[in-house]
Amino acid sequence: MSKYTFKSTRLELIFIPLIDAERLVPKPSWALISICDPALKPCIRYEQWSHSIRLNFEDVASDEDGIVFSKTMAVRLIEFALALPEAIDLIVIHCIVGVSRSGAVMKFLTKFIYKDCYNFIFDKGYHTYNYTVYKTLVRVWKKRRSNARTTLTQKNL
Repeated sequence: MSKYTFKSTRLELIFIPLIDAERLVPKPSWALISICDPALKPCIRYEQWSHSIRLNFEDVASDEDGIVFSKTMAVRLIEFALALPEAIDLIVIHCIVGVSRSGAVMKFLTKFIYKDCYNFIFDKGYHTYNYTVYKTLVRVWKKRRSNARTTLTQKNL
């Protein structure tokens, strides 16, 4: 399992390799963020998860190198995370190796959405995450927050 623990009194987040995710038998209070290469057919039984999202992209930094994480995927992931019910007590994030793409998603989620699970040591010391994935998520999040503030301001006028 994960080298780092991301935990609050209500929620725990872990990131793991695909092989470990395929072995899990989920509980109803668990959610899954599944990151796969587009050509891969994982052995995860998504129908067993009460809440899951699968994103298909490669561990690359640009379109020239393969299928890159997109703004559309970032929106889907953020909306998924925000829509999870309070009853969810574990979020499992996996990619093939459980290091780069899942690490980027973990870094984003704990810094911006699940702040009560924030881990300073991880945030400052984990450098093997996919920068493109992280930066895309942060850009989409900030734009979303900015749009929400603009809408609120306009409603107050």
